[in-house]
Amino acid sequence: MPDDERELAAVEQLVSDMLERVEPVPERALRAAYEARQLRSLAAELATLLYDSERDGDLLLTRTSEAEVRLLSLANDHLSVELSLLPDGETIVGELSPVDDVSEVVVETSDDDLVVGVDQFGRFRATVVGPVRIRVTGKLITPWITR
Repeated sequence: MPDDERELAAVEQLVSDMLERVEPVPERALRAAYEARQLRSLAAELATLLYDSERDGDLLLTRTSEAEVRLLSLANDHLSVELSLLPDGETIVGELSPVDDVSEVVVETSDDDLVVGVDQFGRFRATVVGPVRIRVTGKLITPWITR
């Protein structure tokens, strides 16, 4: 490295150290920056809704105003997930495909995250209240699902 570049790097480091002492970056801003960096992979992980039985035209012909079970199908380039939202309003049953090396999913709610095991066939079950989304770390995240 030429002398000019070394001197410039030394001055930049000195200014950085001085600013850190005088006006440190707030912890909240650092967290936001780290979270924003993680958003780069989000586009590749975001699953697209392929099917929602609630929006299926055939349901309009049923006798009841609501379907017994709401079925959702979502996928991205890595995984697909089939979800059944049971009529109790709390139980979600899902199946991932392909299941290769997935051993757990995270069921996110507005209040908490629930880590749920996945069986050898890619199936999982969770009991949650309110809007949810399903995350397989590094592979898939669904949009928020409301009932």
